Amino acid sequence: MSRIRTAVIASAVGLSLSAIEPSAPRAQTRPQDTRASGACTLLRSSVVRFGAEATPNAQTPLAIAATATGAIVAFRARVRDELWLLRVDDNFARAGEDRVAAGPVTAFSLVSAPGGAVLAMAERVARDGRDAHDDVLIARLDAAGNARNVPRSLARVARCDGVAVRPSATGFVVAWGSLDGPTTTTVTTDARGVPNARARGVVDASSPRMVSLTGDTRFALSVSGPSGSSILHLDETGASVEAIAQNATPVAIVALPSVVLSFASSGENVALTRWWPAATPAEFGVLLPRSIISPRVISSAADRNAAILVVDDRAEREHLVRVATDGSSTLLASFAGSNGASALALDASTLFAATHAPNGAIELQRWSCPRSPAPTLATNTPTPNPSQDAGLVDATPSGR
Repeated sequence: MSRIRTAVIASAVGLSLSAIEPSAPRAQTRPQDTRASGACTLLRSSVVRFGAEATPNAQTPLAIAATATGAIVAFRARVRDELWLLRVDDNFARAGEDRVAAGPVTAFSLVSAPGGAVLAMAERVARDGRDAHDDVLIARLDAAGNARNVPRSLARVARCDGVAVRPSATGFVVAWGSLDGPTTTTVTTDARGVPNARARGVVDASSPRMVSLTGDTRFALSVSGPSGSSILHLDETGASVEAIAQNATPVAIVALPSVVLSFASSGENVALTRWWPAATPAEFGVLLPRSIISPRVISSAADRNAAILVVDDRAEREHLVRVATDGSSTLLASFAGSNGASALALDASTLFAATHAPNGAIELQRWSCPRSPAPTLATNTPTPNPSQDAGLVDATPSGR
């Protein structure tokens, strides 16, 4: 068991997971900042700084989850690839010391969940001075970001290239990808994070991204591999019951009422696949604002009837872009930063954003945005759907 795992276990009995130096700089908050940028208005921002041990690695994307008392941000540290948790209240003041959740990590996923948030991660384990395998872990967090259970090991993976987790009607569904194969595996757990069924391989591809569909009993999973990219429909057991091909590599996926939007990159273009289980998929080009040069989609979030993309450009600026179901878009905000993430507040009244700022800091923002319009499904003419035999990634409904 790694040194970091030992520290995490200690947290379960009331000890700190790991903390930054007590003298680490506090957040510099600018309350009631009402600068306008794009269609949204900036209500509040805060630049959060860290000690040397916890300085974020700006080359890796952030993850943010809204909670009932504020937000939790997960980031990979620059020094040892440890996964740190920054917890803030509604005013972006630190809600306790920053903590190490695992490390070193190769992948992580953080989303809101009942009572707080859920975190999945792949921790690299060394043996005799050499990398041995990755442990896939799940941890439940309360609204303040405190561990509600010792991070539980779900699987050992030779080389994990992605993890995804979502709340389900009975607990959680976790997916992880392995470059060996490649393959993506899923498992369901109860509300404690304890597996309640055997893990199953679902597709010969990796880099999973997952969203919940209606009732938290069905899920959509995007994957990619040497034989192609696809979207899978998973049932409540985590088994794949349907798969459709995508022409380009998926980089983000969002579930809206009655439609799933999967975004893919091809050169400097961004494409969108609109799909719902048992329906014929349609593909569009995304019409991003002209001010975004050489777009690179970093992350995505759902906003009522549309998707919100975090998009970086070559000018080292980051953009929040709302994308409708027909591929049209609205620029919500632009600011300096990179590899950020966004999440709606739990009441959907405001939008949280987190981005890498200069000098190893993280900037947190709260935006007020106009409501998204009702979806439009017939503005663009969809491209022909790829043949189900052309590049379709094989899906296995049952375990291997």
